[in-house]
Amino acid sequence: MQIGIDGSRAFFKQRTGIEEYSYQVIKHLVETRQCLVSTVQVVLYLRKNQKIDFNLSADKAGLPANWKIKVWTFSGNVSSSC
Repeated sequence: MQIGIDGSRAFFKQRTGIEEYSYQVIKHLVETRQCLVSTVQVVLYLRKNQKIDFNLSADKAGLPANWKIKVWTFSGNVSSSC
């Protein structure tokens, strides 16, 4: 199974409403790595040059191996690297 998450608004410096909700969902999924089995591929869609700013402990730093980032451009195209 593949899950796609729009993270394009989740990492704004001052989050409100949907930005905060998106941030918390993504952060929780990263922190609780066991909740998604390794057969689930998670694709996190971000804007170009967007930084991920989680405050995670050292043992949970970085994205799990079954996650990948794709850059979502304004033209609707998606590229595979960030």
